[in-house]
Formats: sequence, structure tokens, C-alpha cells
Amino acid sequence: MNAKKMVVPIAILVMMVAAIFVMQAAAFTAPNANNDRVEFAYSEGNCNGLYVNMRNCTDPGGINDTPTLRIYGEDNVSAAFPYTDPEGPFDPMNPEAPGKDFVVFNPAYIGEYDYGGVITVSGDNGREKTFVRQWYVPRYPEPRGDVWTHQDTKYSADIVTEYSYMLLNAQNKPAPGTAQQSGTSTYWTNFWLPIGSDGSQIGLDSFQIEPGTGTDRMVQLKGVGDYNGDGKKDINITTRDTLLISHFGWFQFLDHAINVTDLAYDSSGHIIDAVVDLYYIGNDNINEVTTDDLIVSGLHLDIGGKQVVAGRHTYAMGADPSFTLPWYLEVESIGLQGVYLNVGRLLHTRETFFVDGAEYDIAMIYGPNTDDLKYITIRNPVPKYYSVELDDLSIVKTPVQECDEDPDNIDDVIPMLPPFNMNHKIVDDIGIPHYKHGLGDTIRDEPDGIKSCADKVEKRIVTNQPPFVSYFVDEDVETRFKTNLLEILDESDPEGWNMLCTWTLPWRYTAMVYPDVGDMTCGSTPVPDADFLVTTSGPANYTSPQPECIGDLNDDGIRNFDDVLVIVANWGPCSGCSEDLNSDGYVNFADALVIVANWGPCP
Repeated sequence: MNAKKMVVPIAILVMMVAAIFVMQAAAFTAPNANNDRVEFAYSEGNCNGLYVNMRNCTDPGGINDTPTLRIYGEDNVSAAFPYTDPEGPFDPMNPEAPGKDFVVFNPAYIGEYDYGGVITVSGDNGREKTFVRQWYVPRYPEPRGDVWTHQDTKYSADIVTEYSYMLLNAQNKPAPGTAQQSGTSTYWTNFWLPIGSDGSQIGLDSFQIEPGTGTDRMVQLKGVGDYNGDGKKDINITTRDTLLISHFGWFQFLDHAINVTDLAYDSSGHIIDAVVDLYYIGNDNINEVTTDDLIVSGLHLDIGGKQVVAGRHTYAMGADPSFTLPWYLEVESIGLQGVYLNVGRLLHTRETFFVDGAEYDIAMIYGPNTDDLKYITIRNPVPKYYSVELDDLSIVKTPVQECDEDPDNIDDVIPMLPPFNMNHKIVDDIGIPHYKHGLGDTIRDEPDGIKSCADKVEKRIVTNQPPFVSYFVDEDVETRFKTNLLEILDESDPEGWNMLCTWTLPWRYTAMVYPDVGDMTCGSTPVPDADFLVTTSGPANYTSPQPECIGDLNDDGIRNFDDVLVIVANWGPCSGCSEDLNSDGYVNFADALVIVANWGPCP
């Protein structure tokens, strides 16, 4: 920064520091509220609700009126990563649940034969549920999980959507599955997991991995173990079926893709191998890959030959998949109709991987035994407004934009993993008919109070749900949460007045628009129109753990004028930088005030 430009901010900051020190020595104190109560300012002239609003609240009859829901977030407060409690991804009251506001959706349901597949769990008939919840993190650390090389943490304001794909038995109860039938070579657990991306939204968007065929593909559990030696459960998955690729064509699976470009023949005219180009598609979908995404071209794959493993920039022949080379491919045969391939990938608990500009953080892989899988939890943090460049990984995360009244614009729509982004079924789990509502002020939530029309999963299934479309329309702070009250009686000696300054956190929010979701029926009994469960952090006033030393920007163990100079040197707009202490997207006086408020040695 030009030295002349720094003079005015420094001078003003010096005056501000002096003024604040004088105020602290005045006859009244100004502590922040630190109790478990929520305080906010109110005026009859403000028609905005703290949570639920109309898009245009001054014109209730206007055509642009849309119900919106605010989700409040604070700093980098999120859910546990990874989870250590198997109930963590499901119980809103669990200590590992998101620490601030979050929204629980009705889960999606996939029947045994839906989408042209057959779900099996350890050889038995199976079903699948996909649980979803969503929250807002103003400073989400990216990448969140383990990656293949070092990457400095970047921070971004993200909308986080978390999915838990759970296996069920024929009675719709949670059921773990093993990879192989004991004593045989039979693989017998097959289920649905998103594995394709074609550009219809940011990131993974389908079960289809062969462009243009319209064929959905299941995955098969090939192994369960600890493949990177970190003491956490990992899985090995492949496509259930051997894949047929036409003589020339594309094929994708999660974060890699191949293009079959040629077939090699021997002197007798027999096909002896396939020639492919291998791509990494962490930045782009299969329809947008460039030479920047190419790992190797002209790769010869012998029939029944050595397995090819691949990572972000590298590949190896004849090696086993590993954390840095998790994706693998093998040609099984080549016939008159095309190339037959087997393809798979390792997925690790606490891993972060990328597909088509989207980040996926594996928060939990759980099964009650060492060799089985009951569910996998995948977290998708999507940045708002601005892309996030992870330079050391050569990854650029694609942001979602504030809605511009055109929900058909894919840049405005919050991406949803399958099956939510396609025609799907849900299980109505929220607001179901329950006749034991309470005894006085004591709530009863025993399951024996559920009405007979809703006491089984199959009775609460709602079919023909359209693709789930949601978007955000605003990002701001609720200034009514930051206020004060003067002239509070102070009976100490000498007698005087106190001042109470209150700042209820979180105060930063994202305003979301959610669709109307179908509800179960219960004969003539009214069923509440309850599509989402919103859990807030309001009355509990839970705040995030404070950083070890707030405002010590030069890490010298003390908050002083040297740290103020760091603020001045980085003055102006910024996204996710460490000098933006209040996470408002700017380095300015407000950040200097944070230093002053914490002036002195670190604790």
C-alpha cells in the first residue's frame, strides 16, 4: 500500500484507540451481554421478521412475494468433522450437530427397484434413505478434509448441505451390509450413490456415467477397511455392472473420466487393447474438460491387464489404489460391441474430494462392525458469490449466486445431490400425526403415540416429488441483535449508572427460499404442512469457541499497535483473509476495533 494512503487510516485509528481507552475509564461500563437470553431492538416501522419473511414485505400482495427463511451462522461454527458419534448426523440435539442454525429436510426414499436397479444389503432385499440437513458457515475452512498434498486453508461464506445415504432392509429398518458373502467371491451389497456429473448443476448431479445413454448405474461395495491407516473406516466401491463403452466414447466415475480414442489390433486383426485419454474432472464436468484436466493421453489398456490407478495429476500401472491414487480402472474385455470396463474408487472418512468445481467432505462412514457399512455421510459446502481458488491443489470451487428471479439459471440454484435433483420419493418424517402431544407443559415424544396411519415408513412415503429447487436471496447481518440500554442503576460506591451493550450472536444470516414439499395423507385426519425442521441457536446463545488469541495478527503473543498496522497494510475488500476479524468481507475500522477490544497479552 502507498505510504501516503496509509497516513490517514493510521491517524484515525490512533484517535479511535485513544477514545476507546478514555471511554473505558469513564463512569459507566459497557459489557457485552453474556447470559443465555436473546436481546434485540424492536420498532413498529420494521416489518422484517428475525427468521421468516416475505421477499417483499411492504407489498404482501405483490407478485414477487416469496417466503424466505433466515439461517444464521457464526464464524467457522459447523458440525463435527468427522463425526465420532454414529447418531451425530441424524439427531438435532446431538452435541456433534451444527452449532448454529440448521434445517432438516424430509429424507428421500429409494425403493428396491427404483431407477432401474435392485438394492441388496448382504444379499437380502434392500431399500435406501437419504437424510439431508443444511446450514450456513460465514467462514468455512477449505478444504475441510484430508487432501493429496498440502493446501493452506482458505475461508469462504458457504451454504453447507449434508447427505447421509443409509442402507435399509426390506422392513425399512437400518441394516449394515458387508462387501462379500463369507467363504465366496460374491459381492452382495449394491446401492445408490451419486457418481456422475454432466453440467446440469454444480458438482455431482446423476447416477449416470455414460453420457447420452440415460442409464442409471448402481455402486457395489467391494471392501471395507482402514485403507490409509488413520484408524477410521473407509470403503472401496465400484459400479455394480461391468461397463460397456462404444468403440469411441466417454465414461466418468466420480472425479475422473476417460475418453476411448482408439483400439489397437494385432497382426491377425484381433483387438488387443484400448487406447484412452485419462482426465481429472475435479474442476470441470465431462462436457467441459480441457487439456488442463488431462492426466495422460494415448494410454494403452491391455485386456485383462494391469490395473490403472489415478489421482489429481498422476497415474500408475499395476498398482493398488491408495489415498493419493484412489481411482482405478481395468479393461475386462473388448468385443464386437465395445470395451468392457471395471472402475472404482476408495472413499475415506475425513477425506475431501472435488467434482466439477464442487467440494465433497466425507464426514462419516459407519457400520457397527469392522467389515460392514450402514451409511456414508457426505458434506457439500458451496461458496456464495465468489469462487475459491485452492492454488496448491489446482482447484477452483464454483460459487452459487444470489437468485436473480430466474430459478432456471443453474448458477442461482443450490446444487442438490441425487435423488433430490430428480423425480423422487420422500418419507414424511416431520410433523406426523401424533396424539400424545403433552401433559401440561411436559412434552411426550414416545413412538407409541404415532397414529396408525403413520406408524410405518411405507405409510409415510410421498411419491412423485419434483426436483428440489432452492436458492438464496440475501446475505446480511441482523442489526437489531446489536443494541444497548443506558442508565441501569448501579448501587456500588459511588452510586451511578451502568450501560448494557448487547450483541446476540449469531447475527449474520443467509435468507433461503425452499420449495413446497408433499405431505402424507391420513384419511380424514389433518396432517400438518411441516416440510422442514428448523433448529436455531437463539435462546441457548451458544457461541463458538473463541480463537486462542483474537487479534494477534503477527503471532507475537500480544494484541497491540503492531497488529493495528497489519490491518492498515491490508485495508480494503477481502474474502476469507485472516485480517478480516469480523468476517464482513472488508478489512477496515471494525477489525481494528476487534483488536482494541482484546488489547493486551494473549490469554
